[in-house]
Amino acid sequence: MVLQRSASLLLLPLLGFALGCGSTATPTPFPISTTITRLPTATPFPLPAPTSTSSPTVTTTPLPPTPRVALEGVTFTVELATTPEERARGLMGRERLGDTQGMLFIYQTDVTPGFWMRGMLISLDIVWIDADGVVAGIQREVPPAPSTTDPPLYYPPRPIRYVLEISAGSAGELGIEPGSQATLLSIP
Repeated sequence: MVLQRSASLLLLPLLGFALGCGSTATPTPFPISTTITRLPTATPFPLPAPTSTSSPTVTTTPLPPTPRVALEGVTFTVELATTPEERARGLMGRERLGDTQGMLFIYQTDVTPGFWMRGMLISLDIVWIDADGVVAGIQREVPPAPSTTDPPLYYPPRPIRYVLEISAGSAGELGIEPGSQATLLSIP
């Protein structure tokens, strides 16, 4: 009797839950089929032989060639300064410049521009180059200008078309002198 009462006590909450969660309608039983349907087994068939297909054509846009200046057997990779804003900014704020790196300032006509070292953190050699690629002059080991004074201006000895700024001391080490021939590579 105790076992029967325990079982009915356990079933009552389940029955209450079932009645509380469901509808009051009597469920319709689903018909159960006793027939087993067998699917036909797969018959292997030969796969077609692989054929060669052409690879899709990939169109790439080549990168523009890197601007360079060759001088006394050394080729410098250069950044270009062609607009007034780029020329005014120059290499300001740079903490270092590689041995074969530089900046090439390009002018459309022969000019005698004044260069300063305002905002510079490193010393430079300034190489003045004319329209024929001949070095017109060099301002060697130009130090950064103190921020408390007006910076001095440096001028070429005659009209030039290009100015190459490279690491201080490089011109002397490489034997770059007035009259040296510069070759501009991939310069627009």
